[in-house]
Amino acid sequence: MTEWRTKMGRKPRSGPEFFWPGLLLLLPVAVLATLGAFSLRQDRLMLENEARERAGAFAQAQARRLWDRLSVPPGGGSSSPPEPTEGSAFRPPELRVSAAGELLFPPAWPPVPEPRVLDVTQLNAAQASLWARLEAAQAGLTAATHAEGDGRAFLATQPPVAFQAAAHLRLGRALAKTNPALAAREFQTVVAHFSELTGETGLPLLPLAQLGVIETMPSVAPTNGAIAFLALATQLASNAVVQPAVLSPWILSRLMEEETRRCGKAERVSFWQTAWAQAENHRRVFRSVSRAWSGVAATNGSHHGWPPVLWFRHAPGAASPPPGQWLVLARRRLEDQSTWYIYRDPAQWGALLRELISAEKALPHYWGVFYTVGGRTFTGGQSGRLNRDGDGAPAAAALPRDLLGTASLEAEPGLAPVVVSVALIDPAAFYARQRQRVFWFGALIAASAGVALLGVFTTRSALRRQRRLYQMQTDFVSSVTHELRAPIGAVRLLAENLKDGKVPAPAEQRRFHDYIVQECGRLAAMIENALNLARIEQGREEYRFEPADAAALVADTVRLLAPAAREKNATLRVAPPLVEAGDFTAVLDAAAIRRVLVNLIDNAIKHAPADTEVTVSLAFVDRAGGRALRFTVADRGPGIPKADHERIFERFYRRGSELRRETQGVGIGLSIVKHIVDAHQGVIRVESELGKGSRFVVELPASPAP
Repeated sequence: MTEWRTKMGRKPRSGPEFFWPGLLLLLPVAVLATLGAFSLRQDRLMLENEARERAGAFAQAQARRLWDRLSVPPGGGSSSPPEPTEGSAFRPPELRVSAAGELLFPPAWPPVPEPRVLDVTQLNAAQASLWARLEAAQAGLTAATHAEGDGRAFLATQPPVAFQAAAHLRLGRALAKTNPALAAREFQTVVAHFSELTGETGLPLLPLAQLGVIETMPSVAPTNGAIAFLALATQLASNAVVQPAVLSPWILSRLMEEETRRCGKAERVSFWQTAWAQAENHRRVFRSVSRAWSGVAATNGSHHGWPPVLWFRHAPGAASPPPGQWLVLARRRLEDQSTWYIYRDPAQWGALLRELISAEKALPHYWGVFYTVGGRTFTGGQSGRLNRDGDGAPAAAALPRDLLGTASLEAEPGLAPVVVSVALIDPAAFYARQRQRVFWFGALIAASAGVALLGVFTTRSALRRQRRLYQMQTDFVSSVTHELRAPIGAVRLLAENLKDGKVPAPAEQRRFHDYIVQECGRLAAMIENALNLARIEQGREEYRFEPADAAALVADTVRLLAPAAREKNATLRVAPPLVEAGDFTAVLDAAAIRRVLVNLIDNAIKHAPADTEVTVSLAFVDRAGGRALRFTVADRGPGIPKADHERIFERFYRRGSELRRETQGVGIGLSIVKHIVDAHQGVIRVESELGKGSRFVVELPASPAP
């Protein structure tokens, strides 16, 4: 019989014993995870190091390319000529500046000359009279025909040198239209003897006299005359460019007119006209750079020459676009501490930057290149579109923090005007493959760890089940031993008393025989339960389903167990009376269901307090699958904790300590009941609370499926 309310022995504990085996199972996975994490970290570091090495090499190459493009003038070459010569024009982007910030090449204009009136008091009365008549003839107040005589007479008086030079020049101008040959001799006299003097206007007399010689040359001349004209015109034009003065533009313009008039086109002079225009552009750029550097120097407190690199605003001319950002860069320092500078306009800088960007095609798309020149940073092709200012120059940008490689070239020690930086502009794309490796390796580690943990928990559960089975078997042996010892001992004692004749009265002997029969029945029932459980677990139990009267089955079982209830001073009754309940025919195995009722009622009688009743009921109920036959056995015992409502149906399970049990049984009765109910496709449940009794409910289909 089942005794699920009896105290069980101690609960098996597998935790401490399983610690070291579980640790050994998990240790390889932990080592694998640690090595995997370290390997992934090293893989990431290796990826970053390779990227930095490649980025550094590319930045170094780009910095060298940028410096070469910036420092070499458009015409090439490593140095600038000190002055332009025929066949070699000015290099447009070059300036030579002294250490003090003064323009050396192209030569700067001298200060505006101050007029210097000749002192007439140095002349005697006759000289003064002749000089006055020369001035009147030059001013057109007197006839030009008398100018030659007056001039010759004045020069014959041996006036001061300044008056002699002025007289020859005025005499040449006065005779230029009437007698060009005589005028040319006067101009040549000034060139030959008075080339170092300046006139009353403060201008040098040499270029004026040379221009006079050229203008008085015959218009139609032999070939040698044309060659002489071109040689003299070229010399005068070159002097006007190399030694700039206030008269230089006017002289060049007059020479252009003369060459065009005489030769049909101005080839020789136009070269120097272009050189002059280029020199003027240089001087305008110089003034713009000087203004920009003055502002920077005033802020920084430095006034010693130009810096190696500087950005400045410059407008080339009135018809040009608004001033843009130009760049001036120191290219070469000379022994006299002067420096050759190259400057670039916005269009040139943009073209140079696009040329550099074309070299970025071999880079990964998640890298960006940034070019820093003179403190301004520009984006490359992949780090952003080539943004442009209104003047067409690339727009400046901020340098990012995540740099992979940087390279710089110094114009001088300690100065780095050109810097190329390679930055990581798309970290997600850069680390995509590495993240994929992390994911798959992490998934592998996680799967390995999961399998290992599953193995640990499975092994631990199997170990616990084995220990619990061992404990239940031990408890079963203990219970069976105890249950067998009591009836066997009672039977042996009763039989010995009968054998020794200690019970002479026939009535007493019959009572002893009844006890012997009762104890033998207990032994038979115990053995039958054990055999039934063995057959059920081995799958050899067979059920015979056939229509049976459930009411009669309940009545017979109650009648069979009524004596056992009286022995416990308990009342066993059926409620309501079955004779009034109607037909309870159902398809079931009557013998198996009888065992179910016997086990449930026997348990209720064992745990029912004295002078209480055990109630058995029978009814048909409606369920989702159809009608069902419901058996109910209720008692008023101590109740069952909710935590044990499921465990009481396990084999060998008995609540409490096996050595202090209060009821008979070995813990297999309710297990047999559960098997039988499951075989009938039914359900069994217990409704119980501590101190409020227990109620077992069995519901069986009225017609179970085959």
